[in-house]
Amino acid sequence: METIYKRMFSIFSAILLSIMLLGCGNTENQSDKPLVLASYRDIPGITSDEIAAIEALKVSTDSFVFGMTSSTEAFININGEIGGSTVFLCEWLTKLFGIPFIPEIFSWSDLLEGLKNGEIDFTGDLTSSEERKLTHFMTEGAISERTIYYFSMIDSEPVFRITGSPRRYAFLMNSTMHSRLQSSLEELALYEPVYVRDYTHAYELMKKGEVDAYFTENIIKVHLDLYDDIIGKPFFPPHFNSVSLTTQNPALEPVISVMQKAMQSDINSYLVDFNNRGNSEYLRHTLSIRLTEEEREYILIEAQRPWLFRAIGLSIIILALIFVLLIRSGNTKEKLKIIVEQRTFELEKAKKTAETASLAKSVFLANMSHEIRTPMNSIIGFAELALGKTVELQVRHYLEKIVDSTKWLLRIINDILDISKIESGKIELENVPFDLQDVILQCQSVIYSGIKEKNLDFKVFVDPLPGKKLIGDSVRLYQVLINLLSNAIKFTETGKIRLLSSIDILNDNQASIYFEVKDSGIGMNQEQIKKVFDPFTQADSSTTRNYGGTGLGLAIVKNIVELMGGKLELESSLGVGSTFKFTILFKTIDAYVNIINYNDSNTLEKPYFNGLILVCDDNQMNQEVICDHLANVGLKTVAAENGKIGVEMVKERIQKGEKPFDLIFMDMFMPVMDGTEATAKIIELNTGSPIVAMTANVMLSDVEKYKENGISDCLGKPFSSQELWCILSKYLAPLSAPVTDDLEKLQNELHKKLQTYFVNNYQTLFFKITEAISSGDLKLAHRLVHTLKGNAGQLNEPSLRSIAAEIEPLLRDGTAPVPEEKMNLLEKELTLVLEKLSPLLCESMWGGLNTQDV
Repeated sequence: METIYKRMFSIFSAILLSIMLLGCGNTENQSDKPLVLASYRDIPGITSDEIAAIEALKVSTDSFVFGMTSSTEAFININGEIGGSTVFLCEWLTKLFGIPFIPEIFSWSDLLEGLKNGEIDFTGDLTSSEERKLTHFMTEGAISERTIYYFSMIDSEPVFRITGSPRRYAFLMNSTMHSRLQSSLEELALYEPVYVRDYTHAYELMKKGEVDAYFTENIIKVHLDLYDDIIGKPFFPPHFNSVSLTTQNPALEPVISVMQKAMQSDINSYLVDFNNRGNSEYLRHTLSIRLTEEEREYILIEAQRPWLFRAIGLSIIILALIFVLLIRSGNTKEKLKIIVEQRTFELEKAKKTAETASLAKSVFLANMSHEIRTPMNSIIGFAELALGKTVELQVRHYLEKIVDSTKWLLRIINDILDISKIESGKIELENVPFDLQDVILQCQSVIYSGIKEKNLDFKVFVDPLPGKKLIGDSVRLYQVLINLLSNAIKFTETGKIRLLSSIDILNDNQASIYFEVKDSGIGMNQEQIKKVFDPFTQADSSTTRNYGGTGLGLAIVKNIVELMGGKLELESSLGVGSTFKFTILFKTIDAYVNIINYNDSNTLEKPYFNGLILVCDDNQMNQEVICDHLANVGLKTVAAENGKIGVEMVKERIQKGEKPFDLIFMDMFMPVMDGTEATAKIIELNTGSPIVAMTANVMLSDVEKYKENGISDCLGKPFSSQELWCILSKYLAPLSAPVTDDLEKLQNELHKKLQTYFVNNYQTLFFKITEAISSGDLKLAHRLVHTLKGNAGQLNEPSLRSIAAEIEPLLRDGTAPVPEEKMNLLEKELTLVLEKLSPLLCESMWGGLNTQDV
């Protein structure tokens, strides 16, 4: 009895599905749109030549073979006949042209070969491409739109979540599928394409685990649906494959031309009708192949009996409801899966975009750090050396201002250039007593030249703090104020600038200070105000071009103010000016209280040492600065212009049985052998000499990398005497008194020595640069221009440094040749400097330092 019930349930289900599909799918008689095109002659725009060609084909041709591969559009039904939308298309073409179009099914390779040798006249299975148009005649319009699917083993992950090692994706050989999906797939993950003969070949490879997925059109489901362990899903982002009416026979080109005009006259309603009817027929076909021959015969005979329908009427209604609910549930579940996969894909794409932007920031900051620190090294070094000499009181005052300002700038650079540190909230604020008046005076000193140059009206209003000092981070406060004031000067051509500092609240141990920077400059509109605090963003796209800047300043200012517990506010009107304001609550301390406990570092008295130092640096001017500083505290130096020479010097002392170097200063970027490689080789020699990185690249990631490579410490360029002495004191024992009477005497005419070196060694530099470019050695050319740029800055030759700075990145990237006009300008500026310094030619001012040309 149970078997009978099961059989009856199967029969009832089959009857229900057949009735529903027959009712839903047969649209031939439901369409109320009349066939407007009774003949090809009705197609608008057809010419007399095309009519004559078609009529000639009707005389010479009995029928056309319309070839297709097996799919949901062309399949063999249970009666052994071809079904699907292709049949309806061929029937319509037959009526249209008066020539029979006979559908036939071929394998993919046979289809291509048949088109080539003329055995197949037409097909609707090929996608139009420029390459195919060279040998095929194809309609521009689509006769069918197919969705791109990927098929994979049922237990495998969707392609949107596949990560790790490169995936292997299968594509049908000689198809355009791979080229159409290539850019989208490359955004997902690394992959390797595998080309297969047909779907069975693809299934075999997936079954063996040699292929992760097979990309093809949804119509191939007619084959892959037969496998229980395969699942097919739409590919995201959605792709649609448009196939054209195609022939490779030149004699049949008039048919393609006429069909092209028919498509331009909008025959979409016909094509959609063929597709809908074809889909319904395929659904009925899938139902039929799931029933046995006995069950099909039973349905055809017994289903006609009225008593049977009356007996099972209620069952049909129930089954219909269940069927509809299941279909809707399945569709909803599948849609949800697709939506989730699409959202996952979009999130991963957004993450990749964010990571790329973050990398671009890091590269920008690293380059900016290096470019700022290199000239700063000479500025602060020469200024401190000059202060050691007997100079006029006014000159000493200027030098002290230079040193003071550069120290402020360096303390800022050390933190602000790693923007990731700011964004991750890792900035630590100091809490030391400071005089607010000193910070304001420092700001005035720095911006004075800019105010004077533009002849602006500058006023400062500061409420005094009698007997009190603020406790906080004076460097950060200075950084905020100097940024706001610098912007005010930059964007104000005429008018006034105001700096206001007033006390809101003052009690025994707290002070709330209100700060305001106001200008009468160009101002901003509301849209510009919204984005002006975003990192790397200017208020307007023309701002960088007209005024310069990186777009970092206000983003950093806003972040620092918030870290201090305040909120930066902006009021601005276009053409009127801008006002930036914020309030900070500081703790206070009596100005006369001993504040030693608040200082995290003490100023060092000038130490003296006895020892031999190795300096590895390819920049001769940098060598001169560090060697003079070391000589100033009693140390002897030996200089090497690259890492290889430095390693050889270390080996030479070992071979001679001499005492190793007491300390080694190592530049990290040198020709022949860089600092990292040289350090590794020196460590292998086991001399015990501490190695200190001496470089402009001192971002956190750089310093960590130096430590990982065995480098003991890091001295950033530029460095102050205090910073150098601090490093020396870590690794050398200071002496209690000077070792000689003349340690306080600095070498005379340092600037003249630098000029003499330049004019003696740079006579052939331009020739060497052009020769390196001509021979394709852009690395050498870049190094030569980089060195020239740095030394021109040290000699205070801004025009030469400027053109060298413009050429340097072009040589570093190597993406485009250096424009001839820039090279001509470089030659001109270099020649002017050499001519100016020619009286010093041949003077030997370098006292034993290596004077090889760069």
